[in-house]
Parts: sequence; structure tokens; C-alpha cells
Amino acid sequence: TRHAPPRARSVAPAPQGMPRLAAAVVVAAGAILIATSSGDWPFETRPADWELPKGRAPTDPHPDAPAPRARPLIAVVGLSRTGTSSVTAALEMLNLTVYHSHQTVEHHLDFWHYYLGGRVAKPDVHKVLDGVGGAPRADAVTDCWYAVLAPEILRAYPNAKFVLTTRDVGGWLKSYATYRRGSSLYSFYKQWPRLLLSRASRAIRLGPLVRALGMMPPSDGYDMDKLPELMGIWRRSDEAFYGATDPESAPGRWADAFERHAAHMRAIIPKDQLLEFDVTKGHGWKELLAFLRLPSKETLAVASEPFPHKFRGSQVAAGGVSGESKRRTAGQEAVCVALLLIIVGALSHVFLGERAGPQAPAPKAVKDADGFEYVVMGRDQARAPPSPVDRISAWIAEMQLRFNVWVHLLGEYGKMREVYRQHKEEGYFAYGEPGAFAALGEHPATKALQAYRANRVGGRGNGGGGGGRGFHSTVRFVDDGSVLPTYLSVEHGAAGALSALGLAAADLFELRTGEAQELTVRRSDAGLATAAYLFIKVAPGGAYGGCDGFASTIEQEGKVNPVRKAYTCKDGRSVFMHGGFPKLKKGILDFFGGVEPKVEAIQAKAAEWEGPALEAAMQKAGLAVTLCRTPGEWRASEQGKLTAKAPVVDVQPRLKEGGGGRKLSVGNMVTRPLQDVIVVDFSHVIASPVVGRSLLDHGATVIKVVTYSRPRRHLFDEEANAGKLTYELSLDDEEGKDRLWKLLAVADVLIDGYTDGVLARHGFAIDDVLAKNPHLVYAQVACYGFEGPFAGRKGFQQNANFCAGVAGLEDEALMGYQLVSQIDYATGFLGAYAIVVALCERQLAAEKGQGLEGIRVRVSLCRTATWMAEYGAEAPGYLEYVRRISRLIWGCGDRTITAGNMTYLPAPVEMSATPTARVAGFHRWWREAKQYKL
Repeated sequence: TRHAPPRARSVAPAPQGMPRLAAAVVVAAGAILIATSSGDWPFETRPADWELPKGRAPTDPHPDAPAPRARPLIAVVGLSRTGTSSVTAALEMLNLTVYHSHQTVEHHLDFWHYYLGGRVAKPDVHKVLDGVGGAPRADAVTDCWYAVLAPEILRAYPNAKFVLTTRDVGGWLKSYATYRRGSSLYSFYKQWPRLLLSRASRAIRLGPLVRALGMMPPSDGYDMDKLPELMGIWRRSDEAFYGATDPESAPGRWADAFERHAAHMRAIIPKDQLLEFDVTKGHGWKELLAFLRLPSKETLAVASEPFPHKFRGSQVAAGGVSGESKRRTAGQEAVCVALLLIIVGALSHVFLGERAGPQAPAPKAVKDADGFEYVVMGRDQARAPPSPVDRISAWIAEMQLRFNVWVHLLGEYGKMREVYRQHKEEGYFAYGEPGAFAALGEHPATKALQAYRANRVGGRGNGGGGGGRGFHSTVRFVDDGSVLPTYLSVEHGAAGALSALGLAAADLFELRTGEAQELTVRRSDAGLATAAYLFIKVAPGGAYGGCDGFASTIEQEGKVNPVRKAYTCKDGRSVFMHGGFPKLKKGILDFFGGVEPKVEAIQAKAAEWEGPALEAAMQKAGLAVTLCRTPGEWRASEQGKLTAKAPVVDVQPRLKEGGGGRKLSVGNMVTRPLQDVIVVDFSHVIASPVVGRSLLDHGATVIKVVTYSRPRRHLFDEEANAGKLTYELSLDDEEGKDRLWKLLAVADVLIDGYTDGVLARHGFAIDDVLAKNPHLVYAQVACYGFEGPFAGRKGFQQNANFCAGVAGLEDEALMGYQLVSQIDYATGFLGAYAIVVALCERQLAAEKGQGLEGIRVRVSLCRTATWMAEYGAEAPGYLEYVRRISRLIWGCGDRTITAGNMTYLPAPVEMSATPTARVAGFHRWWREAKQYKL
């Protein structure tokens, strides 16, 4: 085997003097970082705010406090690791509001920072504990911090009850040492990355910025900006008690401090107000309730419960304030890291020059027979494995791209609101309201979809439906927040379709096994399912350069494609032309007399036509062209009326006398709803491929029929066909046709996503296919529908959107609109739903001995758009919009699955008995990447 010599990296030389300048910049930045992140800034209060005002006695209540206390304050003044967490849990079971370490950090970290630092001499204890400033009033306080404050508490609340938690000194020392090793709050050395990020965040005031944008909850003591103070409090409290922060370094000193503290509490607290409580000696409810003397109605409910034992030393790393701090700061840390990497990347580019990766020869442009240019990524463009530097550079570039997209989306909020207002005035959303997502099952559009299933094959509460069976699976909708930057109710429509598909799959599983299921559809999952291409990544291999869904999508954003654009006609109407494939592009240019593919040239020709006439003429020529309509104009048109009358999904079984049809296996060996179902997939772009992929998620074997001569759509081919097997054949010769007939003989489903008549012209008309294969479900996916003047015409999602009034021309200028698939994915889900309903009908017919001559299934993009209009629209408020774009760009990456050579979003429906799953990896069916310059 011959190995090519390694290609040298080309590195641009850094200008003279730049390293010194870079070092000076780093030093200056460090000095600025220290200077700007010091002082009391993260806190909104100052030490003087916590001092007891002159003229007010310690026992006087705070003037801003709520009503007087109804019962004495309870103060647990034992040291840490003596059972304070267990007593806290017990007090909470008694319905008391307790300030333990969590609550103390959340509400009063500033006070403790100042007090333990010696900057508050006479603390205003009532201000800390009586619910002043929005914090809840404390019925009880626990933990060592309040042990430090015990003398002040006694002066402020003379009738307070004190609980001194104790235990044997040896066990306490061992527990405290384990606790300290597990906590992240003691080691400044180990936590230097988080502390550095905290200082950087404080220097650039990142916390207030991200909160103003709605990306983080309101400020509290767990803020990343306050991490140095939080860790400092932990060290100071130990130093105050023990004179050191490590019990293993001076155990004798710690043991003496333990005994000294207990003696001090016994000396200053009256005996009738003090309970010594030792969990290790079996103390529990009896001792605690007898001392507190709470009303009987508050104690009867818990007296019979076991006394809680909480927060062992081994649990510290994942729990307590230490674990909570890591969880709370993770989001801000990620944003800070992304910004710092962007800055470092920019500085590296400026000071060190551009560092190129492995260089490959630039592919040469080639012209096909029609004169269109394309490039072929052959073997000489094979990519070397990326180095660590390449990986880091790619990650920095991705973070910078995501940040740029986030900023862009942030800036178009006002424009989005204006488009929504304009469309609302024009009646775009007059056909329904979104309603609460959690109650989506009661929405008329969802109920109509579910009723179709119930009427055909039965469903929960239906005494047998059309098939004489009652099924028992249920679905629950969970509103965990939206992720889509749009006012359209895309998530509602997608969730409605997904729930119908999931229930139909559960019905089929119940038919085969007798087992019902519980389904869950979450709002964010439904939304992400309509933008799944943003999350797919396929690893490169050989000449194949891989696929990065996010980067590929954004790369197309903002580009003006002269042959995929709307043009204004002489009557003022607009006509949208889709020339996203070489044949369609050539057809558009030829229709206008062979004009140049330029906006000005095509606009000049379109301006010579009336809108409706141009639409009719170009559609007759076989082009994907549509007149831009409002929803009202669509519903008033002949095609719109016919589409509205048609069912959302159309399942048409062809019954015959006698003889049972094909029946799927039943019994304990069935583990997936569509197990043993074979699907032959003739699909294109998004909607029809998603039909097959959705069936695959529920256990079907999907075979995608491919031909190497058919043009590809990069990204969509990868995302919508993941997990499918590929089978190459040509219908232009008898051998290919014979192979297809043999495949159909063993298949259960045929998906026809091509323009109506394509398969028929090759000898596979629906009547002929079903006559030879009466066991088949023949599913068709169209743009405009199957009846009326537009039946059989070419079209894609953008055509359907403009034809049915899903959106106007103004929406096309919004990136948030471009990032979301409004009806393609929903149509795919509905197509899969209809197929599973048909398979249920076939199974029921076989059980009854009813003969079939095949089942025809039909769905269309325009029918989906008309149905989804019933969910209306609702523009989000600004903070809600910021949360949406932040979750979409930054907050959902952890949901992806990496399997084989592919990273992707999992199927969006949770099923209790048959979790959805996809075959790992992506099977590429092209030998070379032929990329047209369209």
C-alpha cells in the first residue's frame, strides 16, 4: 500500500514585535481583570445596611417586617456534621420555614460575607430573619453560621428555642474530614478555573447582561459572580470556630473547639430554652416535639413517620451547597467560556496570523450538459484526520457562529413582532387559538386528528371504533417551555401530529401484544423536531466532508437565490418560484426565454405577467411555482376549498370478499410496534423522507430506493434519512423494475414522495401495484393535494407556505422563520400516523378474515398547513423570546445522541413500553459529492 507524504501546514508568519505586544496585552488584561472584579460589586448591599440602627433596641422588630411572630424562633446551633441537616428535614416536615445553608446562601450571602469578615459590628438580626426585602420569614435557622450568631439571636429573640446538635467527637471529626474532601468550596486551588471565570464574568458584568436578556433567573447567592465570596464564607466560618480549615491537620485543636462551643452554648442559653440533641444516641421525634411544644395538629401527621437522617458525608460531592453551586453556575460558565474563546480566537488571528489546517487542492468547477456549474469532491480532496489544534479551532469557530446567530435573532425581535401584528390585522390567524400546551389534547384540531384514528380502528373510550376494538394507551402533554423563535404555533401542530402517531403505534403494539402504554410529548421536543437539521452532525470520511447541520443552515441564511425567490407581477401580486434543483432551475430560465440567473432579469420577465396567469402557465410547464396568497384567499380558492374538505390524513382500504390478508406476528416476541414491517421508500427532500424515518423510530425496517443520477439536497438527505438502509436501482431498465417488483412482494409499505405520476410512468401505477400486492399500504405525499386544479403539481414547503398563507413575504426576511420547518416535518409525522392507522386496519382485517386489495394513504403539505392554522398564533414577549433563542442556540445540545458516525436528536415521543430508537449511523449512497452551484 502506498502512502501519500503528509501535507505540510501553512502558517502565516506573525508580524515582528507581535509576541511582545501580545504578552503586554495579556498582562494588561490580567491587571484590568483583578481591578474590575474586586470590591463589593456583586452585592447590592453594603456593610452599613446590616448594622442595627442607632436608637433601635435589638429586640425591636424591623419596621418593614410583616406581622409579629406567632411562635418563638427556633435556632439549631450545633456545628456542621452534627445532625443539623436531619433536624432541618424534621422541621420542614412540620411545615416550618427553615433557613439552612441552601436558603441562607440564596437570600443572605451578602450579610454573611460582611459579618464573618468582621465588617458588621452589631447586626440587625431582625432584618436577616423576619422576611424583610422579599426573603421569606424564617421560623427556624440551622447550621454553624447561626451558631456564630447565637449571642445576637438570643438578644434579638429572648424567648427563642435553641437546639444544640451534638455527637461523639471522634465520629464528628471523621465525618467532617469526609465532608471537606467531598466539598468543592474549600479548595481554591482545585477550583481555579471556576474562580477565574467568576472574575472574568465580574469584570465584563456578564451576570447582569445575561439576566437582562432573560437567559438566567434573578440573582441570588449562587451566582457565579459571587463564587469567591461563597467559598470565602466557608473558610471563614471554620477559621472562626477552629482556627484552621482542615480537621486532619490539627485534630486536637478541632476537638477542643467542639467541646468549647458546646460549653459556650450551655453557658449563654437558659436551660429551659436549650435542647441537646444527639441523633447517634437515638434522639428523634419524641425529644424534639416535647421541647418545641408545637400545636398538636402540626405534629400528629409526622409523629408516626421515621425521623429523617440526611446528608451523609459521602453525599457531599453531589449534594449540599457544593453540588448546588456547580449546577447553578454551569450555564453562566458556558456563556463566559464561549465569549472568552471568541476573544482568544480573535486575538490569535490578529497577533499570530491565520493558522490553516491540512490544505487540499481546490475542486475545479465543471459544467454539465445544460451549462450549469458543479464541483466534484473526488479522492484528491480527501481530508486528513483533524489535529487537536484543528478541533479546538473548529469548536471556537462554532461558538463564535452561535453567538453571532444569537445576536442576530435578538436584534430581529421588533421586526418579528411587527410582522405578527401586520398578519393579525390581515386575518392570518382567524382560524383558531393555540390554547395551553398542557391541554393540547382538548384542542379541537388535536381532537379531530385523534377522532379519525378512533373512528377507523378504535381508541381509548371508543367501544370498538371502526375496527371493533377499544385501545387503552394514553398521552400526556408537558409544557416545558418553547424553543422556537417564531409566533407560529409550530410546536402545537407538531405535538398534535406526534401524539397521534405515537398513539397509533401504541394501538398496533396493543393489537400484537395486548399491552397498552403511556406516552409523553414535551413542548420543547416537539419544537426541536421541526428544526432537527440544526443538530445533526455526520463525521467526514474519505472524499465525504461530513455534515454540520447548524453551520450548513446558517450558511444559506441571507443568500439571495434568483431561482428560489418571490417576484412581483404587473398586477402587484407575487409569485414564488422554487428552482432548488438543476432541472427546475433550467425550467425557470427556459420559461423566460433563457434569461440569465439574475434577480433583475427574472423580475423584468415576471413583471410582464398577471400573477394568476403566471402561476398557471409555469405550473403547466411542470415547475414548482405558486401565487402568494393570504389564508383567506387560499380558503376561497377552488383548490383551497377542496383541500379543506379532505381529511387531514386520508386512509382508504380497498375491501374485497373473502380471504384474510397479511398479518403481523403477535405475542411475547414482539418488542416494537412496527417490528417486522418493511417499508420501501421513494422519497425526496424533507416531508416524505420524514414519513419513513418516523416509522423507523418505531421499529420498521426502511429501505430507501436511490439512484446515483438523482440530484441530492445536502443536509436534508443526511437528517431525514438517518438510519435507513439504501437500495440502488434504476426504473429505466427491466432489470431494475423486476428487482422492485420482487421487493414489493415482501414489503408492507410503499412511500411515494415523488411528483404524482412519476412512478406510474415507469410502470408502477397505484392500481397496478396494489393489484399485484394486495397486502401493501401505498402512501402518497403531495404538495397541494390530490383533487382539484393543483393536483399532481410540483411543490415544496415554501410553495405550500405561500400558497396556503402560512406566511407572507415579510417572514422570509426573518432568520427565526428560516430556522424552523413550518409544515414539512409535521406532514411527515402525519404521513407516518396515517400509515400506522392503515397497518392497524390491515391487522384487524386479517383477524376477522376480511379480504383487502391494498390500502391507499394520502397526505399533503397544504392540507397540513390548513389544519395547523387551527392552532392560531401568539407572539412571545421579549424575555420569553430571549429564553427561546437562548435555549435553541445554547441550551439543547445535551439532548443529542452520538451513535456510529452521526450525532442527532432522538425521536421526540416518550413511550413507556416501547421507547423510540433509531438505527445508529448514516448510510451515504453517493460515491462522490456532486455539488451544484445553485
